[in-house]
Amino acid sequence: MSAMCGMAPFAHPDVPDQGYRLFVSQFIHSGMLDLLLTVVLQVTVMRDLEKLIGWIRISIIYLFTGMVRKL
Repeated sequence: MSAMCGMAPFAHPDVPDQGYRLFVSQFIHSGMLDLLLTVVLQVTVMRDLEKLIGWIRISIIYLFTGMVRKL
């Protein structure tokens, strides 16, 4: 797996210790088009939702849906 994907091995094979990938992968983009579409979506839709339900709830929703999408 590490030869194909460049992934670092688990420190303890019995206990996966790379949970940080759930958070970090939300902020990595596959290219300029992906980044542009994400920014446009956030500026248009997320701005209005933030005004309606607040920044704390938007942050929770954003992080949670990003983690669920990666599973």
